[in-house]
Amino acid sequence: MNKESYIVIAVPMKEEYEAFLSQVNQNKSTLVIDGIEGTTFNISNHKVFACITGVGRVSSAFTLGKLSSSINIKLIINLGTSGSLSSKVKPLDVVIATSVSYLDVDLTTFGYKYGQMSSCPSNFESSIAKNIDVEGLKDIKVHKGLVLTADSFMTDNSPLKEKLSLFNDPLAIDMEGGGVAQVAYKLNVPFVIVRSISDSVNSKDNTKMHEEMVNLSTKIAAKVVLTAINQI
Repeated sequence: MNKESYIVIAVPMKEEYEAFLSQVNQNKSTLVIDGIEGTTFNISNHKVFACITGVGRVSSAFTLGKLSSSINIKLIINLGTSGSLSSKVKPLDVVIATSVSYLDVDLTTFGYKYGQMSSCPSNFESSIAKNIDVEGLKDIKVHKGLVLTADSFMTDNSPLKEKLSLFNDPLAIDMEGGGVAQVAYKLNVPFVIVRSISDSVNSKDNTKMHEEMVNLSTKIAAKVVLTAINQI
């Protein structure tokens, strides 16, 4: 039996999912795939399926793995909010990950680079991300570069901060991107990680900032995602 092909937009939280859908002008309908409820719509001759994966790389990987058994995934787009790691990346900016690595994976005793998972490349590279043209998005500040992933919400006093010096100019940190990129690597499908900046890791009140900025920052990132799909 032939599987239907979809671009999958994987969104960690309900708030982010609803904010994203509010920016989709195409006709939308609810679709359940292997028990996973989401929203489907067509854009630029692509069928798109957007769903909530849950927070964290395990939840994201589980959802994507389950979907892959029922549909043909053409592209995975992971949309969500993130904390800034760079002074040049401000709240309400958007980061497109050209590469992704783990901040909390250490297999260096076995000869791996810090952040590199076993049987995986040192960084997960996104060829599609490098080619996304954002010049038309004049009102949105978009950065491209390295995004890190860890299974914790990073704050100013996080013990993981001392590991940041092991990476070359990381722009943002999330809790899903590395898992999504690893699934894409295993499935041999392209991926794009798009992160709206809701807070700065170096801010003393970044938890409060994140909660206040989730809706607005996701709506901004949604415009970048829809622009990217139109270019594929």
